[in-house]
Parts: sequence; C-alpha cells; structure tokens
Amino acid sequence: MINGYGPTEATVAATMNKSGEWEGNPSIGKPIANAQVYILDGEMNPVPVKVKGELCIGGVGLARCYNNRADLMAERFLPDRFSTAL
Repeated sequence: MINGYGPTEATVAATMNKSGEWEGNPSIGKPIANAQVYILDGEMNPVPVKVKGELCIGGVGLARCYNNRADLMAERFLPDRFSTAL
C-alpha cells in the first residue's frame, strides 16, 4: 500500500509513504521528486520535528494560480524563501 498526499494546489500527490515505513497511523510521507515540503509556524519559520505547523509545498508540481481569483492567489501562493531556484 502507498499513502499519497496532495492538496488541491499541487499534483495528485506531493508526498508518498510506502506500507511498512511507518508504525501506527501513516504519515503523509516524504516529498516526491521535484517537490519541496515545509512545516512552518505562523511567522513562516520551520518548526521542529513533531511540532504542529502549516504544510507548505513548492516545486514544479505546484499549480501556478487560481483562475480569475487574484484574492486567493495573493493569500495562498507565497514566494518560496527557502528555494534557490529562480
């Protein structure tokens, strides 16, 4: 079994985890190729492992925009300050 996770703004799956790679409840897994996944606090800083935060995804699988929704675009699509890509 493969557990895949991907929000609407990303591809079908942004992270994956194979059966047997977890104990208890499955995690959302690790980023797929060409995806970056960050767990950030309210100030957009990384949180330590096992600390709750907001999941932020970047990379080539991310949508470019919401069609005709500039308001959502400005709210949800933020510059990736952790990336060195242009």
